[in-house]
Amino acid sequence: LGTCATQYSSEYMDVTVRRDGAEYSLHFEKGENCTGTKTGFKKKKYTGTDTGTKIRWRPDLEVFTDIQIPETYYLDVLKRQAVVNPKLRFIFRNETPEGIKETEFYYENGISDYLKEIVGDTALTTEQVWSAQRTGKDREDKPEYKVKMKVAFVFSNKVQLIQHYHNSSWLEHGGSPDKAMQAAFTNQIDGWLKANSKYNKTEGKIKFTDIADCLVFISSNFSTQTSYENQTKKSITNKFIQEAMTDWLKHQLEVYFLENPDEAVKICEQVLINKRARENAAKARDTILSLIHI
Repeated sequence: LGTCATQYSSEYMDVTVRRDGAEYSLHFEKGENCTGTKTGFKKKKYTGTDTGTKIRWRPDLEVFTDIQIPETYYLDVLKRQAVVNPKLRFIFRNETPEGIKETEFYYENGISDYLKEIVGDTALTTEQVWSAQRTGKDREDKPEYKVKMKVAFVFSNKVQLIQHYHNSSWLEHGGSPDKAMQAAFTNQIDGWLKANSKYNKTEGKIKFTDIADCLVFISSNFSTQTSYENQTKKSITNKFIQEAMTDWLKHQLEVYFLENPDEAVKICEQVLINKRARENAAKARDTILSLIHI
């Protein structure tokens, strides 16, 4: 019987799924399906109204040598899931010697509500929430797929934050959506500064870091095909997603600036201030270093 010699070993995982008028249950031990049926699951009729998936597991200490996972980890994961899944309520219950501690995460409007939570009353501009859907392929010899894109952003000189999510997962290192955002924002703001003669004659163009210093931006995309940079899944490399998002953001920013000229002035002038402050700080640092070496 191998790993399924006992009904319940000290390390196991039980899965219960309720959907379409049926309840499915599975039992695993040591990575093996030990449910004991030919189909690999047990099925029975279910007439209740609550649907979904419940997973109960006990870690294998031969694999998970350290199971002291801090409460903050679970809270962070559930909050991020709530942010990118509007109207879905996440409840974390932690059983302690003092009783059960319950924490709830819920964002009615997803990334829009999260943006408001982060920025508070520090915004320089009005909140922008944009969404779109595109279909394409990464290469001519690759299959076509769909991507749904949604972003929420605002400019602030007191709060700075950039976060990207894909298929509900936080992309800590961004990848394609981050490159698209940087290209689109840098292109549009640099273009506005040039068109309105805001640069000095010998002045170089802005860098994205000057924009990031006053930007709060959150993206949440979903695609039917995803290419991750590595197994940690903290960055995606889809060429089509990057190109589609870049073109879309460039167009949206152009329209936004045309329809909101006062906000365009606020944004671009603040970015220019950030650029000059960065360059002055670099010059001061170089001066100090040269004096040290004299």
